[in-house]
Amino acid sequence: GNLLGASQSGFAQAVGFDTYQRLLERQVRRMRGEDDASAAAPTQVNVEGEAYLPDEYIAGADQKMNLYRRIARLENTQALDSVEEELRDRFGPIPPAANRLLAAVRLRLIGTRLGVEWLRVSEADARMNFGAGSVPRLALLSDALTDRQIAVEVRRTQPLSLRLVRAGVEPLLPTLVAALELLENVPSG
Repeated sequence: GNLLGASQSGFAQAVGFDTYQRLLERQVRRMRGEDDASAAAPTQVNVEGEAYLPDEYIAGADQKMNLYRRIARLENTQALDSVEEELRDRFGPIPPAANRLLAAVRLRLIGTRLGVEWLRVSEADARMNFGAGSVPRLALLSDALTDRQIAVEVRRTQPLSLRLVRAGVEPLLPTLVAALELLENVPSG
């Protein structure tokens, strides 16, 4: 099948490329005998819509696979910023499907640091569940989201589970990314 395009097939399509890549890397670490327990589990992110690097944007399969590998291994948002800048420089404006892919990666990176276990984003709403050991500063979280016209509904307090509803005209995915970036950059104290 076409592992790198919109028409993925088999297991990678069933679980999504991001999840497939993480499962593959985890299995390789286990086979090498590397301890995986000390690292925080990455946030599982599911974004509605196509999230990939289109053939019309990056035609070469080797280039595309290299970029997918680099994107999957990113460990911070500064490195993601560099990849986004490189994509714009080399290939031009980033198309919507690639923007969704990069936004999902950004949510995974930020969410992991904030203690988010999983995050599902659709056009109108999102669900965000924090891990059992995570204690987010709810007032800051609420402020970061409501300032960006996202209504916050607490579904469960332990562990914290939120439903986020778009309350303005801005698309939810980039608005949610901006809100979580703001929350991530608030000094702890």
